[in-house]
Amino acid sequence: MAGVKDYPGNELIQAIVPDPAAADKSAELEQARKTRDWAKARMKAKGITSAEKLTVQTLEDAREAAQLLDSKVDPAEAAQYRQWALSVAEQVAMASTEGGFLGFGGTRLSDAEKSLIEQIKVALRA
Repeated sequence: MAGVKDYPGNELIQAIVPDPAAADKSAELEQARKTRDWAKARMKAKGITSAEKLTVQTLEDAREAAQLLDSKVDPAEAAQYRQWALSVAEQVAMASTEGGFLGFGGTRLSDAEKSLIEQIKVALRA
């Protein structure tokens, strides 16, 4: 959601991220549901049944996104999109800790998550 605020002039990010200040919250919620349902159907259609398969698909999608950005988007806007996409990946990875006890200790970003973020960075050419 920070993309709306952090990149106000980036039309691509503005088109993707729902606007929290939008007057019609029900339309924004409905769009989010449609996106979720599309993603679930796509995963099912592609036979994604494991974390490994999801990782492969994620990296393939990131490479495809990089190609589209390079061919269809202003370079400055593309760089912002890449930066934003990586920040989303990092925020998702840091949403919970691994290890620890009763919420204390543990690591915020596992080695596997760090590795995946680095692979996404390479795939996006960020």
